[in-house]
Amino acid sequence: MGLVRANLPVEFFCTTGKCTTCRLRVEMTGDSAKPPSETEQYRLGIEAIAKGYRLACQVFVTGDMRVFLP
Repeated sequence: MGLVRANLPVEFFCTTGKCTTCRLRVEMTGDSAKPPSETEQYRLGIEAIAKGYRLACQVFVTGDMRVFLP
């Protein structure tokens, strides 16, 4: 399930990762989400992803995680 579809109160416009309005920070253990998409890597950059930032419209959740909304 994607975070946007999980009905989190996240602002978003495009749902394709281009606008980055749904940027948020997550804390995961193990494989709680699929790896960052090419869109996330391009739009956020490796440093932001390493700090736990993801795009809610792009991240696909596969386990437990903590989400920090802006």
